[in-house]
Amino acid sequence: MFSTPLLTLGVAATSALVVALSGKASAQNADEMAAIRANCRMDYLRFCAGMSPGGPEVRACFQRNRANLSDGCSASIGDYEARQANTPPSR
Repeated sequence: MFSTPLLTLGVAATSALVVALSGKASAQNADEMAAIRANCRMDYLRFCAGMSPGGPEVRACFQRNRANLSDGCSASIGDYEARQANTPPSR
């Protein structure tokens, strides 16, 4: 079982991953961000815990470990990336 401080770090890190993935958070993708936070917390702790939350190294870690991520985490990131690929840039 993970201790509370470790889970707190996981929450902070997955929040940082969400920010790294999104660039800018909007109401439009809030559900996808919540899904990534919920589904990727344990994957962060498993694969990327030694990395500082909020940096590009966390995103790179998730990309490197994409084949090993849990199904829920991988699907959440995939859904987000697909939506971003089909969303024109804001002006």
